[in-house]
Amino acid sequence: MDHFRAAGLELQELGARDLPRIQDLLERCAEWWALIHGRAPRDDEAEWLLQDLPPRFDRRRLIGVAAGGGALAGLVDATDGWPQRGITWIGLMLFEPASRSRGLGAALLAELERELRGAGTRAVQLMVQAQNPRARAFWERMGFSPMASARVRAGRLVNDVTVLRRDLAVPTVDGQPRGRGAA
Repeated sequence: MDHFRAAGLELQELGARDLPRIQDLLERCAEWWALIHGRAPRDDEAEWLLQDLPPRFDRRRLIGVAAGGGALAGLVDATDGWPQRGITWIGLMLFEPASRSRGLGAALLAELERELRGAGTRAVQLMVQAQNPRARAFWERMGFSPMASARVRAGRLVNDVTVLRRDLAVPTVDGQPRGRGAA
C-alpha cells in the first residue's frame, strides 16, 4: 500500500525514493534536532533514518503524512517485533512546526494502532527525552505510561529519557483509556 487515506489524513509508506522529501522534513524540524541532539540535522539524516534498524525485528513501517505540494507534514517510524515479538517500537514521530498541535499526531497514532491491533500487536513502546516535556505530555494524553528511565547519548548530548508503553488491549477514545484496565 503506497498511498492511502485514513483518519482524515493522506498517508504514504515511505522508502528510499522519498529520501529528498524526508530530508526536507527533517531540516524543517531543525529546532527538534537541536533540542534532542544538540546540533542541526546532517545532510544524510534521512538516509540514516532509513538504515537505522535494530538487530532483529519483524517489520518496519515509515509512514509519512502528506502536506501540500508533495511535501511531508510529518512521519512516524514504527518497528514491529522490537524490543520483542508482539511489541512495536516508535522510534520517531515528528511533525513540521506548522503542523503541530492540530491533532495530526493523535490521528496518525490512532491509525497506526488500528493496524497494529489487527496484526496482533500487544503493546507500543517509545522513548521520550526529558528536555521535550511537550512530547511526553502528548504521549501521556494518548494513554502511554512510564515503564523505565535511562541516560542515553544522542548526538552531542547525554539525555535523561523515559520509556513509555501502552498496551493495545486498552482502547482509547480521544486519548483517554477506555475498557478493561482503564483507570
